[in-house]
Amino acid sequence: YDAPYTRYEAEAGTGNGTIQSSYDQSNIASEASGRTCVRLNGGNSREWTASAKFRGIVVRASSGTEGGTGKAKLYVGGNYVTTLLLEDSYGWKHMNDNPQNYNGINNGGSRMRFQEARYLLSSSQNAGTKIKIEADGNLYLDFVEAEDVADAIPCPSGYKQYTGNGSNLQQWLDSNGGNVYIPAGNYNVSGCINVGSRIVQGAGMWYTNLKWNGGSTGNIG
Repeated sequence: YDAPYTRYEAEAGTGNGTIQSSYDQSNIASEASGRTCVRLNGGNSREWTASAKFRGIVVRASSGTEGGTGKAKLYVGGNYVTTLLLEDSYGWKHMNDNPQNYNGINNGGSRMRFQEARYLLSSSQNAGTKIKIEADGNLYLDFVEAEDVADAIPCPSGYKQYTGNGSNLQQWLDSNGGNVYIPAGNYNVSGCINVGSRIVQGAGMWYTNLKWNGGSTGNIG
């Protein structure tokens, strides 16, 4: 595939845990890439040797429990970096509960049970560096992706730079015409956002993060 990242499948790593494969929709492994994942109990881990330079890490995993939060401890080069949280906010959907969008689906089984979490390291790591995921509690691990992330995109000439924290984004857009730049940072946004016909540019997907904390259906622009 033509992608900026390298994918490391859980079953291809070293370590412990139980490899699970299934085409049965009731089995969470059926939603993993290749229909295969590794179930890790607390303290179990999988490790890979990076084949290319990287800075950004994406982990796809699941707690395996609706309403649960998977916790994946990330180690790079043998050193603990952070614990990634795999929340089910956008997953564990029951299609039969929403006939407006999924008419005719009677199977009430959960879907979209895997979530993704990412982390940007402070500097790039060379090929040959070890990447390890250790489960903090039960975890179904699908894969890890590693990417050598480019530098943040600076504010383009002529753009107005947003200065808020996300809560006033719509009001700020309404008060400021023209194209807009949202710098690197995490922004909590409420409600629908109408950007109109302008361009809204961030510093890049690894740097500018907008998180809707409710009432976000129907965003337009």
